[in-house]
Amino acid sequence: MEFSIKHNDDFFEIKVSGEAELSKYGDFLDALIGHDKWKPGTPVLVDEMELDTSPLTVGNVQQIADMCGQRRAELGPAKCALLAGRDLEFGMIRMWGVFVEGKWDIVSDLFTVREEAIGWLKE
Repeated sequence: MEFSIKHNDDFFEIKVSGEAELSKYGDFLDALIGHDKWKPGTPVLVDEMELDTSPLTVGNVQQIADMCGQRRAELGPAKCALLAGRDLEFGMIRMWGVFVEGKWDIVSDLFTVREEAIGWLKE
């Protein structure tokens, strides 16, 4: 699994690709928080259009939600738009959304169209 982080004027964008690996989720969260332009509460776009989540289990998805919760203070109250290109990733993200509920202060939504996701982040 590879990821890249880019700061735009209004939000951060994380692109994730390849086969999903549990440990890399913590890595990209820490890289985001450690970015020199990061401030808690900054909106984030997570682009998983080129990600294959088939290696993940339900337990892994729960662990990813826990990783998010462990970074609650550093992430702050923000918006997170997630992009999914296939039904599998769409379903995995929906499941993650259930597991992460109440563990952090971020409002998230799932999209299949990039422009819609960015528009929602900027509302």
